[in-house]
Amino acid sequence: MPGTTDTVPRSSHRFNALSYFKPTKRLRQYLMLEALAHEDALLTQRGLGQQAGLSPAVVNQYLLEFLQQGLVERSPRNRRDFAYRLTPKGEALRRELMVAYIRETFQMFQSGKEELAQVLREHQCRYRFRRVLFYSAGQVTEVLIQALSETPLELLAVVDDDPRKQGRPFYGYPVIGPEEIPHYKPDAVLITTFRYRREILERLRPLNLEAQGIRVVEF
Repeated sequence: MPGTTDTVPRSSHRFNALSYFKPTKRLRQYLMLEALAHEDALLTQRGLGQQAGLSPAVVNQYLLEFLQQGLVERSPRNRRDFAYRLTPKGEALRRELMVAYIRETFQMFQSGKEELAQVLREHQCRYRFRRVLFYSAGQVTEVLIQALSETPLELLAVVDDDPRKQGRPFYGYPVIGPEEIPHYKPDAVLITTFRYRREILERLRPLNLEAQGIRVVEF
């Protein structure tokens, strides 16, 4: 186990991370306009689909609408393909949609943070702990740290198996190795990685934390 960081696969386009949400027409429009605006070379219809994460049929539908509305212009690339780019009108719409997208993203993050804070409070009431360690310096822990201010919990440090992370701060908290857990005398160790949960439980077993009054809780 090289480390305990939960990772999210990276794609060629930054908006493909929205795989858990049904894209609206407004979001599809934004994806298309973003793909057109952030490419140095003129994009073909096939390239647009790859960059925006949309099917060829959807790309073709929106390109026709964009052309009719004066949002894009096209030029022949060869006998079969055209290249597309934004017009000033298209760029103005892209900026408008970008602001709306960012606003809703922040709202969604705030809602998610509140839900995570509620889960932490439920764990705190159920297991009766206050001083905790989070096990894994990963993405889940990053979000949980953002939610801490809405809970009565006191985070002492973050545990991680990766020596490259140990000794360095993680969002203001020290990163320690598992062997250091007893020195911090926490009430509980909260396992915040899903991918390496079983490995962590096996790694903690020899430390006999329960006998020291330290709970091991799976998030």
